Order: sequence, then C-alpha cells, then structure tokens
Amino acid sequence: MAEPYFFRGLAKFYLEDYKGAEEDCSLAIERHQFIIDAYEVRGLSRLSIGKYKEAVTDYDFGLKYYPENRTFMLNKAIAQEKSDDYAGALATYDDLLKKFPRYDQGYLGRARLYLVQKDTVAAFSDANRCVELNENNKPNQKYLGTLGFIIFIGFLSAFVPLSTDLYLPALPKMVN
Repeated sequence: MAEPYFFRGLAKFYLEDYKGAEEDCSLAIERHQFIIDAYEVRGLSRLSIGKYKEAVTDYDFGLKYYPENRTFMLNKAIAQEKSDDYAGALATYDDLLKKFPRYDQGYLGRARLYLVQKDTVAAFSDANRCVELNENNKPNQKYLGTLGFIIFIGFLSAFVPLSTDLYLPALPKMVN
C-alpha cells in the first residue's frame, strides 16, 4: 500500500524533514507509480535540499499526465533556474504563461529569472504585469505607488529564499 508512505512524507515535509519526505515519497512511488501528488511533494523536498535536476524529473513525470498543471510547471521552472538551466526555465515560464496568461506567479517567477540574467527591461515588464494581475497587492501599492512596488518586488526577488515558504503556495491543498 502506497498511501501511508505518501502521507508520512507529506507530514515530514511540513515538519521540514525534507530528506525524510523525499525518502517516503520515493517509497510511495515504488509501490504505486501513479500517485502524482507524491512526485510533487518529492519534487518540493528535492528543491529544499538542493537536488534541483531530480526535482525537474519529478515535475516532468507529473506534467506527462497533467500537462495543464500550473503548479508543476511553476515548480519545474524554479528547479531549472536553481540548477542554472536558465534557457530551460525561460522556456517553461513561457509555456506556463502561454497556457495561463493571467497567472501572476508565473510573471513574478519569470521577472526573477530576468533579474538573475540582468535583463532589467524584461524583468520590469513582467513585474509590472504581476502587479496589474494581483489584486492582493493593492494595499502595498497604496503606500509605495506602482513603480515603488515594482522596485520592491525586484529587490525582494534578488534574495535567495531562506526557507521553503516560496514553494509552499504551490503545494496542492491536500490537507485541511
């Protein structure tokens, strides 16, 4: 039975035991290779411990069965960027935004990638599009203005995340 390993792996992920989460999700996959959520949690765990190329493999498997899953696409692009595969990450972001043109997190991720590549014009454009799409940013715009908020996003995205908080919004809502 695969599910107990998956749920134990998910619990370990939330407890920040990423190595244990990776191992349990691998055990779940060995027992039933089509528990797609196990690939997602294992991919997030691998992102958290620096196994970026292995994470890309997990997301590729998930996308084979769910090609319209924007979470897999976003996480794959993040893993590609972290493994210095900027061309692959850009292609994944472009595909994501072609399929989901109103997905603000896709624009924010691609803006971050453009900043890493020092393409500030493209980064500005994508960050601006993110601001336009994201209704939750209106309170921040009140204090910073649109240009100030875009600069603030660019400044924040230049830092490497200190935890998996960047990836948690991409987790499926599997637990209440």
